[in-house]
Amino acid sequence: MEPRYELRKRGLIIRLYSQYRQLAVATLLVSFFAGMATLLIPITIGKYYDFLFGMHSFRARLLTLLPFDLSDIHLFMAFFLSLIGARAVLTYGERYLINLLGEKFVYSLRILLFESQMRIPIRDYEDRGSGRYLLRFSGDLKSLKQYFCQ
Repeated sequence: MEPRYELRKRGLIIRLYSQYRQLAVATLLVSFFAGMATLLIPITIGKYYDFLFGMHSFRARLLTLLPFDLSDIHLFMAFFLSLIGARAVLTYGERYLINLLGEKFVYSLRILLFESQMRIPIRDYEDRGSGRYLLRFSGDLKSLKQYFCQ
């Protein structure tokens, strides 16, 4: 038996995360690694200034935590370019997965909306017109997806 969730913002999001747990965890992991790559880029730029001007910045000392030595400029440039490439791929993956979760969220809301619309008496549709309902709900679902993705 499926647990009953409340039809509020938090309940709907919890329901989505419980249904698509693996996708949600993958999204969080990709977002975390994209953030780490974003933080590493200015640190590696600091290391590059160390190479150019012989300075010893605090940022560059953080790279000593890596399991390999970046004292060679060729190895450093390979690391820096691969870091930029990894950030691009991770950022794309992050946006893709967030939008995929957003689509799944809107799809589940459409199912709930359809079920609730089936319970509305025909007389209400005849009095107000069905186009009015459909136009309103499609705009609301688009706004909900934008809210969820941001």
